[in-house]
Amino acid sequence: MRRTLEVDDLDYAHVRIGVMAKNAYSVFLNGNRVVGYVWFDGARYRPFLIEGKNLKHLKKGKNVLCVMAFKEFSGILNPTGWPPEDGPAIGVIDCRIDGVKKSNLKRRER
Repeated sequence: MRRTLEVDDLDYAHVRIGVMAKNAYSVFLNGNRVVGYVWFDGARYRPFLIEGKNLKHLKKGKNVLCVMAFKEFSGILNPTGWPPEDGPAIGVIDCRIDGVKKSNLKRRER
């Protein structure tokens, strides 16, 4: 999944990415891997903070957010055997991104 987003201001204290996927995935921001999750059971949103060196990949203007998900395979990783090896690769993935600006944190501290 690939999406572009426009960023007008880089005054973010925190940026959070939430991904819902059934299996492992990696998240890339402007071509740089910023987070990944190896394995879990069941699809639900899992939020991750993007901070430090990874936050530097966010730039003013156009940004590209890409989520690469991995499918289940029958056999060891999918003991039910569904979907069959020759069947369709079916998956569901969703991603959200939000941020808290430093200026908003300062207003709240008063």
